[in-house]
Amino acid sequence: IGLLLLMITCAMLFALPAVVSADDDDSDEEQSEQEQPAEVVQGPEKEALEALEKVIKSLGKLPRAKDAKNERLIELEDQLEEIRHQWPETSSAHEALAYRSECQRRLGRSRPAREGYLAYLDEDLGADATPLALHGLGHCLQETLEWQQALQRFEQVPRRFPDHSLVPECLYDAGYCQREMGKYELARSTWNRLIAQHPSKSS
Repeated sequence: IGLLLLMITCAMLFALPAVVSADDDDSDEEQSEQEQPAEVVQGPEKEALEALEKVIKSLGKLPRAKDAKNERLIELEDQLEEIRHQWPETSSAHEALAYRSECQRRLGRSRPAREGYLAYLDEDLGADATPLALHGLGHCLQETLEWQQALQRFEQVPRRFPDHSLVPECLYDAGYCQREMGKYELARSTWNRLIAQHPSKSS
């Protein structure tokens, strides 16, 4: 029995370093995984993203004069269409669809804008352009007096993207739809929410 215990003790002593070594290996693997840098966008995805970001920046700095603004919107619409044709398999091509629709809406071409917004939202990935598409589609639906449908789009923006810059405008638009539907108490409640949450935007 004494010999058997001695053999078991020796076996445990020899096995112990292997166990510790395995734990160390796991720790090294975990550390290596944590230290891996974020995936860098390369190739067509990078080129498409750079082109899209350039258009988005220009869209936020339109001329004030109506004719100059419309001319610039047409140029941006063409650039967005080029992104969709040149890099069709990229995520930026999908985002470009929403921004192209936004250009069309601002140019007063509601029908193609509406179709584009719907096509974009059919594959809603919750991406950066989703609030823009919901807001734009809501306005297209307002133009055809589809108040309930428009309201549903406007209400999604503060619910899904509470920190987005379009939230105040969507709250105002939602209240407007409710008022047009005869739901005056709901409209008042929505506008009170706008005033309470975004006082600087509601004046």
